[in-house]
Amino acid sequence: MLAESSEASVDQMMTSTIPYLTAIVRHQVQLHVSPPLHTDVAAQPRLNSAVGFDDMLAAAQPLPVSLPDLPRRVGELEARLRSHEVDSAAAKRSVVPQMLARENAEQLLKISPSKVESLEAENRRLRDTNNRVDALLQKMKESKLKQSFR
Repeated sequence: MLAESSEASVDQMMTSTIPYLTAIVRHQVQLHVSPPLHTDVAAQPRLNSAVGFDDMLAAAQPLPVSLPDLPRRVGELEARLRSHEVDSAAAKRSVVPQMLARENAEQLLKISPSKVESLEAENRRLRDTNNRVDALLQKMKESKLKQSFR
């Protein structure tokens, strides 16, 4: 009977102290064992909802094995970023002359209808002048022919 009473009091004491022990372990894990969990959005809710010590350990997952490889990966990604920035700058530089050529063509296109109209007017004027000169030449030839028959 004493043993049963002792077991019951131990169970009651464990039941009442487990929430406090869990809070202490949660605090220790957050502060000392795994500081990166402060920024780990997925692990933080698991840590907050952990009920027992085993849940706390499961929530505090070890850092990935690839962490030592991280500086090399960051270097590779930075190199790729620089390469893409250089490619982007080169593409922009190659586009600028084409944009200038297009703007120049658009300006010429705006100017060309007025030039075409002025050239057509000049062409009509020259045709009229040629027709008058041809008519005068024809009259002169006719008058010479008339004089030669006389």
